[in-house]
Amino acid sequence: RSHVMMGARSGVVRAPRQAQILELPRVRVIRPERDERFPSGLHCEPAWPRQVVRGAARNGSRTEHCARLRRGAVATRRGCEATACGEVQTAAARRSLRRSDSDGTRADQGQMSAEPPAKRIALSSNNRPNMLSAISSKKRSHSSVSLSSLGDEGTQSHRVQAACERSNEPISFWHDVALFHREEESNAATGALNFVCEIPKFSRKKFEVATNEPQNPIKQDTKKGMLREFKKGDIFFNYGCFPRTWEDPCFVHPDAGVGGDNDPLDVCEIGLQIVPTGAVRQVKVLGCLCMIDDGEADWKVIVIDVNDRWAPDLNDVEDVERLLPGTVSAVREWFRTYKIPDGKPPNRFGLNERCMPREYAMQIVGETHHAWRRLVQHQTSEDLHVPPVADIAHFDEDEEAAEEYCPKLEPEADSTGDNTSDANSDDGPVEF
Repeated sequence: RSHVMMGARSGVVRAPRQAQILELPRVRVIRPERDERFPSGLHCEPAWPRQVVRGAARNGSRTEHCARLRRGAVATRRGCEATACGEVQTAAARRSLRRSDSDGTRADQGQMSAEPPAKRIALSSNNRPNMLSAISSKKRSHSSVSLSSLGDEGTQSHRVQAACERSNEPISFWHDVALFHREEESNAATGALNFVCEIPKFSRKKFEVATNEPQNPIKQDTKKGMLREFKKGDIFFNYGCFPRTWEDPCFVHPDAGVGGDNDPLDVCEIGLQIVPTGAVRQVKVLGCLCMIDDGEADWKVIVIDVNDRWAPDLNDVEDVERLLPGTVSAVREWFRTYKIPDGKPPNRFGLNERCMPREYAMQIVGETHHAWRRLVQHQTSEDLHVPPVADIAHFDEDEEAAEEYCPKLEPEADSTGDNTSDANSDDGPVEF
């Protein structure tokens, strides 16, 4: 105390002499090796089994001391996972860190168990197991679809095929899965939409619905004979499409100024769960982005699984910005830059780069569904595999639901030119 008081008077605080010779418990800590999954150097798996503790802890027994160390490792691992995977630090991440305290309490009671290996493997981009192994080939989905894996994974012949769960007959992800989810008993539309997942979150293989093949299975995209992956890295949300939608390349949306990309409507599911390739989930539409990719309109609809813990609190894009700040911006920047490693320029966004609200996004859903109906009825595209209307079950049911849930809005006046369907028209500026 005298040392501290004298130091305070002179402006210099000196440590007591006794502190320099104080013997502390010696603990040998083995640092974890660098994990190749995380280029930033963050590591999620400390080598606790090889740690050696010499001496007793001053604040408790040896068992309690080890439990506190493991408790800290759980918090560190979960925090590193959220950062390394590119997710913003949201309330969900902070809540997962708080859950580590309860994990530590169970450890003190002798009930500690290691984290299931499947979770750790799912976060790795290398040596990823078949995502279909996580679900049964007969597992009930939200649209009664069963899945089968054809061919060897990692080859150009690999396909994920959908089948009707009752008859086990092959069906199309694009044409046979309904757009609007319906109750099994009353067959009434619930307002939720069916989302077909192509690329699970925390993965980088570019799977997509094969629109030019019979039954439209899901395959890994190829370029110059090579299987495609995102060179940017793992995607941090579940990515897929809405069935029974089509972005017509001949229709120039007044708010985009360009035609569609000739594919089903793209969907970004921002929930907490990893959705396997080919799985169908009920989702709630929250908003949409207007991306311009190689001169084509490529709408990105942002949704969340209705069974996600955040779903009751998220009803529009404003709720996402308020409760999960930074999520929409992260999605936008991912799509803006993901082609740069391939030597291409950044993608652009229309509508002043705004994320449009739910009502506007539902209008886009309705427009693309009507475009799909025209495609099936008139068979206007030769490079797409489209069955005749007679082969599509319940063809008119989605039309009735679209009339109920998809509003018809006027185009945005501040971002559009004149409303034209001429793809070569130069009238009307388009803001990017």
